[in-house]
Amino acid sequence: MKSILILFSLIILNSQFSILNSTLWEVKQDGTGDFTTITAGIDAADDGDTLLVYPGRYIENLNYKGKAITITGLYGVTSDDRSIVRETIIDGNREGTVVVFNSDETRSAILNGFTITNGLGEFHWFGSTSNSLGGGIYIVNASPVISNCDIEHNMAYAGGAMHIITDRSTGSPLLKGNRVRYNQGIFLGAISIGHDMDVEFCSQSLNSVYMNYAGNNPDIFIYSRRQSPIVVDTLTVKDYDRYFVGINYDQVSDDFTLTAKNSKIDPIAADLYVSPDGCDTNSGLTPDDPLQTIALAIMLIKPDSLQQRTIHIAEGIYSRSLNNQRFPLQIRSYVDIIGADMETTVFDLQGETLAFMGSTNTTLFPPNDDSFSYIKNYTIKNLTIINGGNPYGGDGVGAIRLNYNSSFSLENITIAECHTGSASPERKGRWTVGIYHSTDITLKNLHLYNNSGYEALRIATSRVPFMNVYGENIRIRKHKPGPLTPDYIGGEGGGASIFSHRDPTEGIYVTLVNLEMTDCVTDNIDPMWGETARSNLVVYGREGGEVRLINATIGNNYSAARYGASAALGKRNSHH
Repeated sequence: MKSILILFSLIILNSQFSILNSTLWEVKQDGTGDFTTITAGIDAADDGDTLLVYPGRYIENLNYKGKAITITGLYGVTSDDRSIVRETIIDGNREGTVVVFNSDETRSAILNGFTITNGLGEFHWFGSTSNSLGGGIYIVNASPVISNCDIEHNMAYAGGAMHIITDRSTGSPLLKGNRVRYNQGIFLGAISIGHDMDVEFCSQSLNSVYMNYAGNNPDIFIYSRRQSPIVVDTLTVKDYDRYFVGINYDQVSDDFTLTAKNSKIDPIAADLYVSPDGCDTNSGLTPDDPLQTIALAIMLIKPDSLQQRTIHIAEGIYSRSLNNQRFPLQIRSYVDIIGADMETTVFDLQGETLAFMGSTNTTLFPPNDDSFSYIKNYTIKNLTIINGGNPYGGDGVGAIRLNYNSSFSLENITIAECHTGSASPERKGRWTVGIYHSTDITLKNLHLYNNSGYEALRIATSRVPFMNVYGENIRIRKHKPGPLTPDYIGGEGGGASIFSHRDPTEGIYVTLVNLEMTDCVTDNIDPMWGETARSNLVVYGREGGEVRLINATIGNNYSAARYGASAALGKRNSHH
């Protein structure tokens, strides 16, 4: 059945839609409309048509397929009650992106008045690897209108809520009146805007982006040359820093501004306490009134270069399914994260992600920040991390990933059963602990058992003047390559590598005391490595530097490479 739009109330209430001469299709789950699914309506609709979707939970993954159509709930059409958005739900069922625009859609493609939830993103190339992008909405080379939507509880490697990108110097989506909240990004947070896209954030019907979580920049990340200034109603913190918002000033114009009129939280200038039996409505200020979610504590705490802060983690098992934990946890300068005990404070990552991420670079700073500033001055201590993985992206790491960190310590940490290799070519194996472009590194009582992928521990740089590493009581046992399958892409295994390469690195200064590395395997099963699989311990640098091994036990290891199964120490040639 087709219905011609003759409803006077539709015309009066809905001035944003050009519907007077279009065809109305009604989508109702009770069967009294034209369709019971939105997908069926998209397939039938022609340019200019409108799908009017009645309340219900629609478990679907939508693609506009280049059509200039309006898909709208009742809000802004027959109702001005915003609560109806909560009743009109498009649920991605954790099976990819919820809504996709990837066929040159224009602003005649409109999505209005829905709760967009439960998306996991779809794999697309991002940088040099393929990663899960756009959990809720994925826009590429398109300019749709997204209005009056609640985009929440979605997840992806980058752009947990929305990933918006173009490779054509075209594209200008319009966002108006949306609430983007409670989304999760493994690497980048809720909204990521890339390359030459210019996303218009409506200046009258303001958007809000708050209380999202990610390994980096949980609210917004921008690396588009064309992005115009943005005004939003609410960010998590009004006077944001790079923890909440990332702006790549190598790409974004110097006059770019992001302004928030309101904030959702007030940072707390005190130590905080977390327990698996806590509650996120507690104050978190005492052990008797703890928060439950570690990520919330990290968001709430106010770092201070003059007063070190600590997040105290009580004993117990912390996981997504048991107590709503959100991993990875984003590390902040001047904030220590201390468990009760190495054996009793356990992070169970459930094969979904890594535990900690502290990643930045020289361009990701808001105005007036240091021109080059590390994530610095922190300790992570007294934890066990188990069951890490990287199903959402090729740059994943099994447990800990750090870029541009300084003056930090990892102490009394056991990491076990973290596996980053995969049979899927989109999910490339990486390291259990990966530390890049960092210095003044202290590792004490770090135990890595039964992990797989690339090396258990990799510390490397090509971009800092020198690198200092002090390790004491490091144990690496039974580390293996990733899985061997016909379409394998993953890591070659091996125990540890510490190296510098390329200018301007001057050298590395490494002291390892009481190192144990046993029953590790490195093999050239990954075709990209050919016959170059290395020894289980590799340490090399450029000019200068010093390497000291004191009381090292390296035995019962295996390597398929010509370099031998135990250790390779040397100087990297300048042309490498």
